[in-house]
Amino acid sequence: MKAVNNLLIAIISFCWGSCMRPAPADIEQIIAATSNKKELIKLISHYQQPNDSLKLKAAYFLIRNMDDQFHLAGESVQESRRIFNQMDSLNKLGKGSARKIWDSLTASLGQRVTTTPDTIKDIDIITCELLVDNIDNAFNAWNYPWARRLNFDDFCKYILPYKLKNESPESWRVNMMQRYAWVLKTVKDSGSLIEAASLINNDIRKWFYITPKFNCVGDPNCGELLKLKAGQCIQAAQLAAYAMRAMGIPVTLDYTPFWANKSGRHDWNSLISPLGDITFMGGESDPGFEKVEDPGYNYLGATQMKRKRAKIYRYSFEKVTDTINARQVADVPVFFQDHHHEDVTDRVIPVSTITLTLDTILPQQGLAYLCVFNNKQWEPVQWGKTGADKKVSFATLGRDVVYLPMIYRNNEYWPAADPLILHRNGTVRTLHANLQQCREIIIVKKYPEDQSNNIIPGYNYELYYWNKEWISLGKQMATKDYLVFDHVPENALLFIRNLDAGFQERIFTFENKQQIWW
Repeated sequence: MKAVNNLLIAIISFCWGSCMRPAPADIEQIIAATSNKKELIKLISHYQQPNDSLKLKAAYFLIRNMDDQFHLAGESVQESRRIFNQMDSLNKLGKGSARKIWDSLTASLGQRVTTTPDTIKDIDIITCELLVDNIDNAFNAWNYPWARRLNFDDFCKYILPYKLKNESPESWRVNMMQRYAWVLKTVKDSGSLIEAASLINNDIRKWFYITPKFNCVGDPNCGELLKLKAGQCIQAAQLAAYAMRAMGIPVTLDYTPFWANKSGRHDWNSLISPLGDITFMGGESDPGFEKVEDPGYNYLGATQMKRKRAKIYRYSFEKVTDTINARQVADVPVFFQDHHHEDVTDRVIPVSTITLTLDTILPQQGLAYLCVFNNKQWEPVQWGKTGADKKVSFATLGRDVVYLPMIYRNNEYWPAADPLILHRNGTVRTLHANLQQCREIIIVKKYPEDQSNNIIPGYNYELYYWNKEWISLGKQMATKDYLVFDHVPENALLFIRNLDAGFQERIFTFENKQQIWW
């Protein structure tokens, strides 16, 4: 196989001809491995003039980071896109609100489509024409007043990529540049990056509807989002990034995979500015006004608790070097195999690195994971390499969070040490349940939001404590608006469940005669 690859590389080099500048060895290897060689060779040939040297480097950047980019295709994807087209037509006719239209069209989507989508590698189908259009228009946008300060590396990371996530490739820049050409006239020569981003975001806010009910097979691309005009926070962030990158504004897609103290996740944008990363929410809040951790409001209108982030990642077209190399390590969770998630936690919030000793047999791959509790189960947010002494370090962790060290074996997570609290000041407290010292506690809530999570007379509840698994401390039917449990271990991580109703549940400790939520 190695001899065949070497022969292919030699043939490719010969086909380029002696008048062409030789490509870097890694680029030749990537091209040799795809059946789409012709299009990539055409791309490189297109930028052979001396005044195109920087565009040639940009082409190399795209090829170098393209070989593991993919998108989904097949019947289920096509069905979703047919709904997008219907949304576009109905929105133009003004047929009701976006929510009503979307709910109606997607009501039977799951029943109609049962096939698994196909995974298509971008590098095997992408065209020279698409990539030239992307590169040339990205360079045009680099000349806009607010973009001129960007160096080439930042331009490649935050302006140049032809896609944001795992959407199908398309030519989207010209459409967006025409749509927001008026921003150039409005901002004029002041070159205000924040003003330009805010103008675009204010426009998106007028016509894009953010809804948690959005359900789609595969990531929509820019053209599909323009038809749909609705989506979750990630789709709103995508649309803002498309529009702003088309106009030379360096914007990223950031996210926390799991909230550290409640269920769910969140996606938002960051504006890369000389002042640092400025967060905002595409189609909702402007740069500098997004407070990601501030409490929101639930469906009953009640104020929610402050949201905490354990880890923050950034979607990156460029491959990230400090990820697990899944090709060399077996039995690794899918999330940590991805080379396109950049850890930016320490750019956004105060962090700590902790080192601890595991109390379990280590897996062969020598990896451990740190998890947060996301309502029903523990979910991984960070990984670390273990040593022969069973010690492991976990880097750049958000503070004021409860974590559980775990290992991953045979597609399952297993506890590897006691849970711990990483306090706001960076100190660590281990939550090892003391079975020799127990006490009585009074419980008034099962979750720290709205009155439906209070203890309600007539409902049955079960209290648990953690000791390598959730262990029951007994069941009770509430006769008052509180419950009393005795024989509760000191220093235990606790969790109470309503056995009759509700779905919101949260871990807590009991300190100074009250529940402390984590």
